[in-house]
Amino acid sequence: MATEIQKKERTAEIEGITIYGLAHGMWELFGDSSFATTGVIGQLLLDRMEQEAGLEINGEAPEHILTELVRLFTDEADMIHGGSATIQGDRIFFSSHRCSFSDGSNALSETGVQPFYCPIYNLTTAAMRARLDKRSRFIGRKWDEETKTCVLEIQLMQ
Repeated sequence: MATEIQKKERTAEIEGITIYGLAHGMWELFGDSSFATTGVIGQLLLDRMEQEAGLEINGEAPEHILTELVRLFTDEADMIHGGSATIQGDRIFFSSHRCSFSDGSNALSETGVQPFYCPIYNLTTAAMRARLDKRSRFIGRKWDEETKTCVLEIQLMQ
């Protein structure tokens, strides 16, 4: 019989495979239209993180929002092991080191699936929408295998 640790590991593996399958299937069915789900996913994450993980986004500046999100993903959720987020013009560059979602995102990327399901993307866009009333769109994702760093590029729109 499996130990409690083995059961939890298997459950996490099954959840990961399920998310992978759902993301892949949605992309096959809807393509870029899959990004329509990011609003709902992002708002659910934002509500949850504000209620349960101590997310407090103060101020109206995008830089303040991004600083708090990096802190959340690093210190509260342990999703990334370091990161940064910067704004250049109308673009956000969110850099995540050793993100817990990178293996799945890399595998899906190899099949052509864009990261519409990425919690960092979803929560970042939801926070910008909720605090600044700014819509956004996905521009690209770059993965550096050597440094284990993912960089999301997001465009802020009016």
